[in-house]
Amino acid sequence: YVVFEHIHLRMLNTIESWHHQINQTSQSGIYRDEQIENIAGIIRLYIDHPRVREVWTKVKHTFIPVEELVEKNISHGN
Repeated sequence: YVVFEHIHLRMLNTIESWHHQINQTSQSGIYRDEQIENIAGIIRLYIDHPRVREVWTKVKHTFIPVEELVEKNISHGN
């Protein structure tokens, strides 16, 4: 489980870095919106899984910059 958790922590770190880069370097518009939607798609694909959501629940307080985006794009087990 530690390896599983580590893999997903690294993925969350990558998502957070990508999100930060887009917000800091791109002007509002189509490119930025498309990149944010790409990030949201990755979140839906990888994080919206019951075991990964468990990891997310434990660590979301450390990923404040993307917390809202992640929360908006996972189903919370519904």
